[in-house]
Amino acid sequence: VRGSKMGNPTLVQDWEPRALKQAPVKGKQKIQQAEKSGQPVDTVKKFNAGKNKNIVVDKNMRKLEDETESFAHKKVTLSVAQKIQQARAAKHWNQKQLAQAICEKPSLVQEYENGKAIPNNKVLLKMEKVLGAKLRD
Repeated sequence: VRGSKMGNPTLVQDWEPRALKQAPVKGKQKIQQAEKSGQPVDTVKKFNAGKNKNIVVDKNMRKLEDETESFAHKKVTLSVAQKIQQARAAKHWNQKQLAQAICEKPSLVQEYENGKAIPNNKVLLKMEKVLGAKLRD
């Protein structure tokens, strides 16, 4: 709305007409229907879309494939696991009582005694103090 000097407002439209675009056609049936009706259809096939071909093998990938060294974490040795069991049995404790004494979960004590745990020196030190036995080799 623009006002004149006299105070009479005059309405002015500043809009330009715009042409709306149609949404792209997707799907085989819809593409065929669009072609039959004469609508413009633009299809693009993507290069190797959905296929796992033409993989380039470089030097680094070859080194990884040829690698024979295993990268597993070291586990608690059986001698340490047996020492924990023997020291715990000498105090007449079960795994839960030992876990409570060192402020850890019973599952952790079980993993140490089964030889499945990754050794942690802080946990082993706590066990040594509570059990009063040397556990590490």
